[in-house]
Amino acid sequence: MKTKRHEDGSETHIFEVGDLVELTANQRISGRTGEWGRVYRVSQPGSPIAFLDIQLAGYSRDSEAFFAAATSVPSWQVKPHGQEDSE
Repeated sequence: MKTKRHEDGSETHIFEVGDLVELTANQRISGRTGEWGRVYRVSQPGSPIAFLDIQLAGYSRDSEAFFAAATSVPSWQVKPHGQEDSE
């Protein structure tokens, strides 16, 4: 992940394949707020506005459940895994 810092102090994250991310919004089909996983595809690499495919870590799922993924997740609906909210 690359982080772009702006003059006003805000940051924009540019996610890459392999990054660990956490969902900040529920997804339509799979994935709930707070779930996390590894990015395995980025629609527009190098862009802060991209859609991510994420292999979920298995939050509240059986260890033998099928591969769980959230696809086409807008990059603005995730944050780096482990990052505290800044409020």
